Amino acid sequence: MKDDLLKNVVAGQPVSAENTNRMIDRVRQVTTGPYEYASAHGPTSNRRPPSRMYDSNLILVTNNAEDAEPFSVLGLDRFSTSPNDFTLFADWPLRMEGIVPDENEHLGKFCVTQEFISTGGQGIALAGGGITPVRVEYHESIADGLYSWHDFADVEHGEIDRLHSCICGGARIIGVDTDDSEAIKWVYVRLL
Repeated sequence: MKDDLLKNVVAGQPVSAENTNRMIDRVRQVTTGPYEYASAHGPTSNRRPPSRMYDSNLILVTNNAEDAEPFSVLGLDRFSTSPNDFTLFADWPLRMEGIVPDENEHLGKFCVTQEFISTGGQGIALAGGGITPVRVEYHESIADGLYSWHDFADVEHGEIDRLHSCICGGARIIGVDTDDSEAIKWVYVRLL
């Protein structure tokens, strides 16, 4: 019976290969999902890709800018894979290249890194629809307390460490420390 296979083992008792393999298979399924995948970090990566593209706003981004700390901003340049290569349960359904943001090209087209990504490396980033912390630079008058009309943020030219506040933009500011008088603040945003 299956129940007999999952009994606790007593010290010194031999463990069957069948039980060991069943346990290993279950751990793999829980940690990586039911589909095998390979990533830039090798087949034993502990990163779990989104199981369906519509379940997550996480993407795998190639950093073609300077080293990016967690919660840095990268302009989305282009897809790393062709939409023709898309399969729903591929290792990461959406792969993009991130570069230093340019206000003329990346307004509303950016992601926020969720981990450290070295130059030329790949890592997880949040694109449209998700909530994440990020630094936002408020204009001087905003830092003095007049920020009720700046409910949005978007890329700042040449800056990967922050967004700037604006009247409309690619991220809705949903949480800000109003007691903080600094011009650059940590806030929560919902990417649009």
